[in-house]
Amino acid sequence: MKRLNISKWQPGLMIIEMVTTIVVSGILILGLGLSMRTILFHYQDDTVLNEVRQYGNNVMREIMKEISLSRFINFDHTYNFLRIDLTKYDDFGNPTNTSITANAIDGILFNYKIPLK
Repeated sequence: MKRLNISKWQPGLMIIEMVTTIVVSGILILGLGLSMRTILFHYQDDTVLNEVRQYGNNVMREIMKEISLSRFINFDHTYNFLRIDLTKYDDFGNPTNTSITANAIDGILFNYKIPLK
């Protein structure tokens, strides 16, 4: 009997290697896509972030309302414009002073009180 000389490795790409590569890369891409979608939708619907954004919008709206109603606006130059003093007059000419300040612990304060409470 004559023995055939068959090499263990043959050059070229077999169909099973190509199918395996496509399946593995498809699973990886699907996993990455689902993970990215989960992360993005989680942060998009984050209620804490939405509440902070809504609170910031309400405080800025209140500041703009106070500034538009005041007659005199005084920016305090100490501590890098930390305080805004507003003077309003009512119908009888009585002045009302409002002070808007900010600090790292309490945030923005109207007359040293927390607004919108």
